[in-house]
Amino acid sequence: MLYFPLFLQLYKIKKITLYFRIIFFLSKNILTFSYFIYFLIFEIHLLLYYLYKVITNDIIDIMAAIID
Repeated sequence: MLYFPLFLQLYKIKKITLYFRIIFFLSKNILTFSYFIYFLIFEIHLLLYYLYKVITNDIIDIMAAIID
């Protein structure tokens, strides 16, 4: 039972690679697959930008409360 989380993580990694293989074989050429990778990177970038804006707005609110 000690190694169970490690096996679970390996299973998750295998599942993710399986998804990538399925998508790669569904897309007939490599160009579509690269577009998919670009879309994933774009989504992650949007999420990080949203988190950055939320955190900076919170910091600005805290500083305004301190000044007031």
